[in-house]
Amino acid sequence: MFACTTLIESDLSKFVDWTLVDTTAYEKNRSGFSRLVSGISRILKVMYYLCFRDIEVVMAFSSKGMSFIEKGIMIRIAKVFGKRTIIAPRSGLLIDNFDNSNFYRNQANRIFSSSDVILCQGRYWKEYFIKILNAEEEKCVVLNNWIDVESYKDSTFHSSTGDLKVLFLSRIEKNKGIYDLVKIIKESEKGFEFIIAGEGSELGQLKIDIGLACPDKKVTFTGWISGKEKRKVLDVADMLLMLSYREGLPNVILEAMASKTAVISTKVGAVEDVIENEGNGLLVEPGDTEGMIKGMYRYQENEQLRRSHTDISYSRVVEEFSTNNAISVFKKCLEIG
Repeated sequence: MFACTTLIESDLSKFVDWTLVDTTAYEKNRSGFSRLVSGISRILKVMYYLCFRDIEVVMAFSSKGMSFIEKGIMIRIAKVFGKRTIIAPRSGLLIDNFDNSNFYRNQANRIFSSSDVILCQGRYWKEYFIKILNAEEEKCVVLNNWIDVESYKDSTFHSSTGDLKVLFLSRIEKNKGIYDLVKIIKESEKGFEFIIAGEGSELGQLKIDIGLACPDKKVTFTGWISGKEKRKVLDVADMLLMLSYREGLPNVILEAMASKTAVISTKVGAVEDVIENEGNGLLVEPGDTEGMIKGMYRYQENEQLRRSHTDISYSRVVEEFSTNNAISVFKKCLEIG
């Protein structure tokens, strides 16, 4: 949703007339039948546009599971109509689909065969699609996530004189490492204040577990935040913890880099395309809570290291992950001269 919105609002719209099909799942806990009906209606809408509008390219952004299948059907139909097709898978949980299901692997092969361009969120995903799903290398285009870096130009390094503020900003779901977060809060010594921003199915249990295990720790729950509220939290945070077990390439890491907030992350998805361990951040294996805590202590004890990492990250996000860079890649994919 973020990727699509930023594209529509960018200068790419000077060259493209968009026909939008909104596939956002606004309602939670819908029945399988309701999801099926919604999916079929969207596919029929795409077919209508292909029949009655002057469509040249069909570009589909997908999440995991049936989102990937639905967008794949749209891509395959568009190819029957002779259109240029671009598929952009954007969920780390797709790995579970592909690794555990012949159905999803077979569907991926068909979808990729019908795609002129496969947008990969990093080198990791390009290598995975080629090696595991037999995607054609010449179709795979690496395009890391992007943000409007211009809006972060006034960000400054946060030099803290008190407790360091540690931010966790994500969906509150098990695969995001939230129960590792409980252990980290419990086992960290004094000198840290934790900010947990997000909502999700595990939020209630997370609050209970932290209340029981960490009654003496400074923990603030903000709920889901976006826009200016998110910017404020990133501006006051000293470091971001990314604890996920599965990711594509989380935008929040780019936002932290642009905000000059230090990053400690697990090595998942395309994170290593953005964060170099000991270069502009700290990386650990998923589930390595001890490594996360050691990273927190390092940044606590060595402000110069934290400042150095954030300066390098800021320069890198400006140079490599701006919306303008994304527009250049998209213009090539869309064959805009």
